[in-house]
Amino acid sequence: MSHHYSGAVARWEPNPGLRLVRAAIDLFAEQGYDDTTVAQIAARAGLSKATFFRHFPDKREVLSAG
Repeated sequence: MSHHYSGAVARWEPNPGLRLVRAAIDLFAEQGYDDTTVAQIAARAGLSKATFFRHFPDKREVLSAG
């Protein structure tokens, strides 16, 4: 039997929450907490703002997760 989804899984990066935390920490270090937006964090992680808000209510919560 063929494994239909193996290629898609290999290309898909798992754990969007962790990707968001890493992106936020990098951006906070580069430009400061106050100057970092949710949109920038999501873009750095390669995700949408909607995905950010599915994982965290605001950027402050990313810090406590990290």
